[in-house]
Amino acid sequence: MLMQVGPVDEKPFLGAKSGMKYEFSRPSWFDSGYFENFGENKTEAKLHLQRLRDDLWLGPGTQFTRLDFVLYNPNVGQFAVVNLITEMTVTGLITPRVNIFARRYGYYQTNADWVRFACEIFVLIAWGYYVYSEYRKFRTAWKDQERVFAYFDVFWQQADAIHFTIFFICAILWLYIVADPSVTQLQVSEASILMDGGPVNFQATLQVVEVYFALSGVNMLFAVVRLLRFLRMNAFLGQLTDALEMMRDGLVQ
Repeated sequence: MLMQVGPVDEKPFLGAKSGMKYEFSRPSWFDSGYFENFGENKTEAKLHLQRLRDDLWLGPGTQFTRLDFVLYNPNVGQFAVVNLITEMTVTGLITPRVNIFARRYGYYQTNADWVRFACEIFVLIAWGYYVYSEYRKFRTAWKDQERVFAYFDVFWQQADAIHFTIFFICAILWLYIVADPSVTQLQVSEASILMDGGPVNFQATLQVVEVYFALSGVNMLFAVVRLLRFLRMNAFLGQLTDALEMMRDGLVQ
């Protein structure tokens, strides 16, 4: 298990009682702080925690703590990453939080997974074809009006470009999640789950997943906005599209 305190000073310090040196570490781009690993033995874990308190690594002045542990269910081949977080505000209020993140051991193992994979490939091919068609429009507008960015004079084409970019970022993030190399570094046994001989740490993947879902929500929003252009076919609903286009300068605000 892992426990982190942060944000804190990154300088190393010596324990008040044991004189042990504690150093700041950054295991990934998304995670940093002062880490301590606890073993599986309950008695040893208690002694370890008491040593941290004696060394003032953890005490009344601690503002932020995070306890991490990973569970594995072999019946469904799924991990559960649990973060227990406590944070003390400047007013003295302690706010607890619990984050639970589930991830599969392998994303493409069953027949249903491969059907989903085929659908994902189809979406990527359709997206690529549509991007190519819009690129041809970009080249045509460039030649006709002799301006490089003449294509972006139309509001809906601006929305298309933003949507393409967000979708591309989502696709890259999904490839990272599916091909996460940390899964191949796991050693799973009846007694423990280790990663390269040490504790399991899925924090980098967890942060990427959170960014992925946030961008997916924005991606869906742009898909709905782009869908509004087809409402012009209806005399009544087309007024909503015209109003949205008139409001485009104020929508960002």
